[in-house]
Amino acid sequence: MIKTHAAIGAKMLSELPIEQQELPLVKVASEICRWHHERYDGTGYPDKLVGDEIPISAQVVSLADVYDALISERCYKKAYTYSEALTTILEGQCGTFNPILIQCLLEIADTIKTELRDISLAQEDKYIRSMRNKIDYDRLLTRKRCSSLSRLQSYGEV
Repeated sequence: MIKTHAAIGAKMLSELPIEQQELPLVKVASEICRWHHERYDGTGYPDKLVGDEIPISAQVVSLADVYDALISERCYKKAYTYSEALTTILEGQCGTFNPILIQCLLEIADTIKTELRDISLAQEDKYIRSMRNKIDYDRLLTRKRCSSLSRLQSYGEV
């Protein structure tokens, strides 16, 4: 199942109405869905595309996806440090990527490192909790019920 998700996602988008399929955003989304696990040397899946046969949108997401997977903690592994993740990618341990994209990654490496240092997971969690606490769900739900009731009363349906 894990290696079929790319094709399944692309198929889902191909089943949209034709006028939606033609939208540029949907075309790019479809490329990303189908080919984000392809590798520049042809060892990826689902179609074993090689080099520039892989749309650049999928190549960029593929590299970002690998980087994110490396620096993120999972139930089966600890998060890599920024330097470990970069080294792992540069050594080709996660597959082969477009050399131009690798060069771009190296050019922004210091920026990524700085941004990661500035935004920790704990800060993100704190921010999310803070935003949730600011939303008064009871008031929102009550207001919606009251608004619906008022509309019904004005139409004489209650």
